[in-house]
Amino acid sequence: MVQNNNRSRIDKNFLSEIRKINNQDIQQFTINTLLRAPEYFWNIASSSSGKYHPADENCAGGLVIHIKKAFKVGEDLCREFNISGDDRDCILSALLLHDITHHGYPNDLGYCIHGHGCAFYTMFSGKEEFEYISNNKNFKKIAKLIVTHMSHWDFPFENGVETGDILQIIVQSSDYIASRSYININIKE
Repeated sequence: MVQNNNRSRIDKNFLSEIRKINNQDIQQFTINTLLRAPEYFWNIASSSSGKYHPADENCAGGLVIHIKKAFKVGEDLCREFNISGDDRDCILSALLLHDITHHGYPNDLGYCIHGHGCAFYTMFSGKEEFEYISNNKNFKKIAKLIVTHMSHWDFPFENGVETGDILQIIVQSSDYIASRSYININIKE
């Protein structure tokens, strides 16, 4: 069963990050979403072409490494911009989940899809247990951060329609900084 396999993967890869999310509802939402991650999520490289991420992320499991780096950068940017409470927790959750549908959902298409942030919604479409998302301001905020994490390289920003708020800018910047090969982000604890 995918959820049981994912539980051990979550504990192995993201337990220390999840524990840094203080709001229990946001923490549980993050876990519940990771439990539904497609099988490929845990094993793919961060860049299907190898061009857009550092070498240590362009291997099996590289996407997990990228996410851990983006999370670390996001923590620092939250400190820098004095973001705390639920806003901080929404940013951290979004960073753990931002590439969960990197190659599509539920199947692996073999490459990073345009609009993979928007594909996040397909995980919840028609699933009764996630109806509460549409009524919870924090879960809506997390979803918006995931949908817009690619900034102007993806829709809805690619046409310059929306400028984004500080939470979006932190998620976008964390993802971008973590993908730069000239920046070394040590994720060893």
